[in-house]
Amino acid sequence: MHDEGLGYRRIASKLNSFGIKTIRNTTWNNSKVYSVLKRAHQRRMRINSIRNKKYPIVFISFAFKYYD
Repeated sequence: MHDEGLGYRRIASKLNSFGIKTIRNTTWNNSKVYSVLKRAHQRRMRINSIRNKKYPIVFISFAFKYYD
């Protein structure tokens, strides 16, 4: 909804009009909507940074020594 141009207050009022409650079973307000959207954005950024991480290729000399 926010990507479509709706503000946080309008999103909160729509969620309340649909009867959707928060996880604590309270009504929505603009700060709660902002917090949820902010955390979702942070989560997407963190997941993308982990998935797109490039690891260096390291070659190590490896040998077996057999002692009698």
